[in-house]
Amino acid sequence: MATIKEARIKIESRIENLDEAGIATDSPERTEQELTGFLFIEEGGYRLTYAEESEGGDISSELQVREGLVRVVRRGAIESSFEFVKGVSHSSVYSMGQYSFDVKILPRRVDAEITHEGGKVDLLYNMSIGGADKAVRMKIWIQTN
Repeated sequence: MATIKEARIKIESRIENLDEAGIATDSPERTEQELTGFLFIEEGGYRLTYAEESEGGDISSELQVREGLVRVVRRGAIESSFEFVKGVSHSSVYSMGQYSFDVKILPRRVDAEITHEGGKVDLLYNMSIGGADKAVRMKIWIQTN
């Protein structure tokens, strides 16, 4: 049976558009948000759930952490499911309202250090979405009460 703890969550992301040579073409798009959610301590790993609001509506997000794997699933105004395993390409679909885009990610760093007190997830990956190449860095800090 899982143990559930309320959690404070901070998420930072940086997205850079890349040219054909893989070089950033402009200033990165940066976002930062602080949320509350729940950390589920389960056999074999951790699961973090939280809700976000976007211009398009509400989003329910779930981050699963297992040995060598981070999975991020979003439902609602944005629909997506990404699996992060270092060096392993993953293809999926990213949907926003009426629009859907094929997405391919290639994780270059997948670091997750989580305990019962919280921790940090650090993801660095290349992403191709709708034909545009991007470099993405996402950091998530978790602190339980």
